[in-house]
Amino acid sequence: MTDLTAVATWVRGVDLVAVDRVLNGTLSHEELRPEELRCAAKRSDASARSLAKVLGVSEKTVMQWREAE
Repeated sequence: MTDLTAVATWVRGVDLVAVDRVLNGTLSHEELRPEELRCAAKRSDASARSLAKVLGVSEKTVMQWREAE
């Protein structure tokens, strides 16, 4: 049996492919739902300032998302 987590493109309603495309600059942040924006903030190693510009939110919002469990 195949491990689905290794090939999953959706996790708990989050489109991981879309999140990665936004982080890579090939998709607009406007295409993501709020839970996907939060996921992008947690997945990215970029600074809060630069990521806030990519996601169309404030730097404070990015920091709050990263600190949330």
